[in-house]
Amino acid sequence: MQFLSGGQPWRDTERGEYSQKGTITVIGENLFGFGTEFNGTLPFLPEETLDLESQLVKIVSVTDDSNAIITPVEFDIDLPVRFRRIPENKVGALANLYQRKREALNTAYLRLQNSESFDFTQVSEGTLKKAQIVYALELFKLPTNKHAENRANGIQSYSISDQSYTYKNGTVKDIPESVYDFVKKEG
Repeated sequence: MQFLSGGQPWRDTERGEYSQKGTITVIGENLFGFGTEFNGTLPFLPEETLDLESQLVKIVSVTDDSNAIITPVEFDIDLPVRFRRIPENKVGALANLYQRKREALNTAYLRLQNSESFDFTQVSEGTLKKAQIVYALELFKLPTNKHAENRANGIQSYSISDQSYTYKNGTVKDIPESVYDFVKKEG
């Protein structure tokens, strides 16, 4: 998923630049480190921003090299994962990217759930996740691909000024064809 979608970044390009030593788990406001140095050469400071599995949190206080208190996370992180320190000048752009991704993924899920093009209950969770990601990428694109949108909405021909287009597949679908390809086999 490290690529652009319609000219818009889907994943931040500086993904590996700010990674820190060790891994962490988080339960609520408690940050637990494994092989970390929170008080090391570059100690964590209160109000510093961390990226924990696409959740941006601020450090409240540091107890020792492997324990800290942070602002509450939305979802606990049970298995150890890598983490990043985010420079303050990058926080706004990263928060905006994460918000746009969440909105696109949520909208994609709701549209898949409400689609009449396939039986949602018959499709496996793995296939739905893939379809949701592809759909979110479609929603993320700016500008939208008018031809793909027309075909997904069942429009068989399209004209602007002196140009006209006729599409082979005029079947009405309430989801894009690229997404339908994932779910049609199962549902």
